[in-house]
Amino acid sequence: MSRTNLQRVGGTLFLTLFMAYQVGSFGEYRNWFKPHLRHSVANIFWPNVWKMFTHKAKHHTATIFEGRKYGEAWVELPMHTWYPARWESGYRWDRPPVRRSGQIQEQFLHLACQKSGMDQTRMTLHRWPKSMGQHKQPRRRVRMADLKTWNCSDTPRTPKGRVL
Repeated sequence: MSRTNLQRVGGTLFLTLFMAYQVGSFGEYRNWFKPHLRHSVANIFWPNVWKMFTHKAKHHTATIFEGRKYGEAWVELPMHTWYPARWESGYRWDRPPVRRSGQIQEQFLHLACQKSGMDQTRMTLHRWPKSMGQHKQPRRRVRMADLKTWNCSDTPRTPKGRVL
């Protein structure tokens, strides 16, 4: 092979692999892959799924913890004061991976049980649209979704199945 043909083959191979990586990154960002495939290849796509700089949210979300004694109404628990944030990035329970994992939610709900002395705790997700162009962001048209309810008599499990 001549030098120019070798450069063309090398350039074509590089562009093909580069485009495959870009398509894979976009698919990983949009959650197109099946769960078993996502866990096996997610490490090579980590720069594109780090949503701190690559994702512009159109809504606010807040995770609210509530507790109750049996037969009583739900009461909001002050998790923000019991467990203050150590970083400016916010609370760990407000992040999307926590909302997707029931096992991680169990750990936070168990902490809320220990601190509050309630019989049941639950996490609810409050979501409302951002008001573009203004500094104050009032909570209007709030949609609520229950993430998980936890009986305080239960013991949480670690991701590998151990009981704490």
